[in-house]
Amino acid sequence: SSLDLIEKQLAELCDDLHRIAMNLHPARLDQLGLPSAIESECAAFEKRYGIRTVFERIGAPDHLSSEVVVSLFRIFQEALSNAARHSRAKQVTVTLIHESVGVRLKIEDNGTGFDPNSDCNQKGLGLITMTERARILDGALSIDSHGHTGTTITAFVPDSFSRKTSNADVGRRSQDSSIGVTQAPGERV
Repeated sequence: SSLDLIEKQLAELCDDLHRIAMNLHPARLDQLGLPSAIESECAAFEKRYGIRTVFERIGAPDHLSSEVVVSLFRIFQEALSNAARHSRAKQVTVTLIHESVGVRLKIEDNGTGFDPNSDCNQKGLGLITMTERARILDGALSIDSHGHTGTTITAFVPDSFSRKTSNADVGRRSQDSSIGVTQAPGERV
């Protein structure tokens, strides 16, 4: 019915406004740190959308630079938003892993999946933004999605970048990066 459509559009608008506010200044990151901010956002997401959301932290990536923290959090937010809007998932699992070679953030849903290599999906602003955020950090973003088996988005940032890096270095890397779906070390696409 038209009332259901209006309610859905209003919920999407609220989600957009929330995401815009968080992108302007993710205060929770300053106050809580990356793992706690992700855990808090997972709880809010589950309450808002009724999608079971599980967070797991493996290792302790406490030495991350502010650029890495903000970029990983924003990749996480975009992946959650995509799961809510497009996947019809019943569960999302978020895993933050500190490895000997870097930090890996995995967002997995059990939704409908999609073809990340289709022209339509490669040009989507959300996927382009997530990919670019990972590349600026000398990292990579992988998307593993198949029809009806869900989607796994993995962002990887090497330890060599996760420590303090100057803003000039970040800007230079941004100019050298190209956009696309890439494969993170040790991941299949």
